[in-house]
Amino acid sequence: MRISSKFQQFAGKKVLIIVAGSQEADFYIAGDGEIEKVRSFVVRKPRYSDREGFSVRSAGRKIMGSGSANKAQSKKLAQDVTREFEQSLKALARRSFDMVYLCAPADVISVAREHMPRSLSDKLKKTVRGNFFKQHPFEILEKLAAR
Repeated sequence: MRISSKFQQFAGKKVLIIVAGSQEADFYIAGDGEIEKVRSFVVRKPRYSDREGFSVRSAGRKIMGSGSANKAQSKKLAQDVTREFEQSLKALARRSFDMVYLCAPADVISVAREHMPRSLSDKLKKTVRGNFFKQHPFEILEKLAAR
């Protein structure tokens, strides 16, 4: 899609814009007045019925401890998101970019930087904190220009 004239046009440059959330990400390529979504993923959180995986240890009439399997599931969810993110970046790293922008919540930025290939992390120009995942590309360009 054509970039509106009120935003930076990235003339003669090829720019990767990464918009990540806690369980999802969109990858845009911008350049010469165009912006296009080239890759996207969403990792769905598993749904549990009430108290599924809940366990109680007891001895006689006393409850000695309790726990939930949901904590292990949240670790697995984080690993799945990281794996998808790495695979997407690895596929995109085969292309050559002049600049990389990263828009993500504060806790995701550190993980994203850690798993970003060196060819992309060396070209990281700006990071913007916030969850802009469901926003229109023009709104993302506005955030990049404002900060």
